Amino acid sequence: MALVQILSNIAQFLLVVGVSFAVLTLIASVIRFQYIARKASEPDEAIDPHDLFQVEIANRLGTVHLEPEPFLVMILGPGNLPPGVELRNQKAGEAFLDAIEGRLKKMLRGTDTVVHIGGSQIGVVVDAARGDAEGIARRLLDEVFREPVAGVPAELADLDLSMGVSTHPENGTRVRTLMEAATTSLHDALHKGPGRFVLTA
Repeated sequence: MALVQILSNIAQFLLVVGVSFAVLTLIASVIRFQYIARKASEPDEAIDPHDLFQVEIANRLGTVHLEPEPFLVMILGPGNLPPGVELRNQKAGEAFLDAIEGRLKKMLRGTDTVVHIGGSQIGVVVDAARGDAEGIARRLLDEVFREPVAGVPAELADLDLSMGVSTHPENGTRVRTLMEAATTSLHDALHKGPGRFVLTA
């Protein structure tokens, strides 16, 4: 009987420890998300663009509705950069990315999101269903370079963008899953050649 009581006490202790750990982890995640979200809403605060992109995705997943509306996660990147070169590390590259970001914003709605992520990539979140993904991706890639990018060196003006696309909910319901799927698809698109896109299966 004493052994059974001891085992019961140990089991209760482990259960309490497990629940406490889960609660603390959840609280820490919420606090971090709120911290990033607060910084994102304050223009004077510096925020990692990669984090800002995650916040935009998380905002859509964190809707009060039981089933969040479908949306697309798109990551664009140049496929013909020299090895090791990142556009964010040079003034001309900054101008190029700013110009592309501005063009993408004009082609999309005010509720959609366009933000720099990484050294040479641009992230886009579009409120649309998977069935619209191919048409939107083709239109963005076709129209973004309809006119030459002014004010940048010729080698940058000739850059081509490729795109990886993941969709919610088909490719996941978590921020990391959707971003990883879009990033993997971008790598596949870059291998296919300039101006291509890959929609995550």
